[in-house]
Amino acid sequence: MTQNTTALTQWCGSLPVLPDGCTFLNFVASHDGVGLRPAEGILTTTQLNELVECVASFGGCLTHRTRPDGSLSPYEANIAFFDACRGTVDGIDEWQVERFLVSQGVMLSMAGVPALYYNSLLSAPNDLLGLEETGRNRTINRTKWTRTEIDERLADPAGQPAQVLRVIKEMLRVRQQQPAFHPEALQSCWLADPRLFVIRRTSRLGDQQLCCVYNLSASSVLFSKSELGVKGTGPLDVLFSHGEVVDKGTDLVCSPYAMVWIALVASQ
Repeated sequence: MTQNTTALTQWCGSLPVLPDGCTFLNFVASHDGVGLRPAEGILTTTQLNELVECVASFGGCLTHRTRPDGSLSPYEANIAFFDACRGTVDGIDEWQVERFLVSQGVMLSMAGVPALYYNSLLSAPNDLLGLEETGRNRTINRTKWTRTEIDERLADPAGQPAQVLRVIKEMLRVRQQQPAFHPEALQSCWLADPRLFVIRRTSRLGDQQLCCVYNLSASSVLFSKSELGVKGTGPLDVLFSHGEVVDKGTDLVCSPYAMVWIALVASQ
């Protein structure tokens, strides 16, 4: 929402290397809301307030907790994750689908086991009718579907739901073939540009390295391949990309919310 990856990159870099046989469970959406308390100490108070304001402006609601002094503090953001991607702190824009897909790409490339919420697979919007019927904030992200409703939602190949599901399925297809995406494969991340999230995965045997680049902004970003640890000016071994990723020899240009998974030579 802020189009700045600094906090995300710092948090990713702080994650511990877990013992063999242990890994993370990664998800960005579930049947509950988006917990805000875990973000304390990761996001600043200003950033948390911006998040809360965005949730409200995108049709969501907030669940609060009572502090010891009796004051209220936001505890959970209740919103369908697809609608949480309607815009940024600057307001609603035209990048909802791309922003949502890049959020799923980040999750799928991090160390651990990814978990995809079924309403995310269907790019479900806020269930305002359900919220009104139950009066419970969490209902907003708990839409229940019949098989007929699902078929109708995905019927138009050019529609947003079909587009979202198609790209997620392609990411999963590519992901399952890469040793470097094993849940326990090593990961590292660094700040190549405040608008980019960059993560490197190395297979457990060290025979594959992947560099995953995500533009988390609504502007095109030009950056040097050397920022990714890529040597030379030859063509890249691109395993997956979404959006425009233009190879300019020594540089790459990523369109708004573009993402690319690059296979690196193991020694790089």
